[in-house]
Amino acid sequence: MGFFLSILLYISTSMNFVEGKVTDSKMGDELVMVQVSSSIETTYTDLNGKYKIRYAEGDSLTFKYVGYHTIKVCVEDCKNVSLSY
Repeated sequence: MGFFLSILLYISTSMNFVEGKVTDSKMGDELVMVQVSSSIETTYTDLNGKYKIRYAEGDSLTFKYVGYHTIKVCVEDCKNVSLSY
């Protein structure tokens, strides 16, 4: 049991959260339902274009939205990654 607790402790300390906002660069409008993925999970932006997602060290975020190019951004100890398509 101690082994599993050690693994959980390691996983929880190596996880980080990043948040941000995704907007359209031409119109300045928030982009709703943009898919944001890390190696750990996937989420979508809310009605204001905001998101929050967990990532691991050395991870990158992938942003996907219909009609736009897929963008991959490296994350290194960031707390905020905002993107303007």
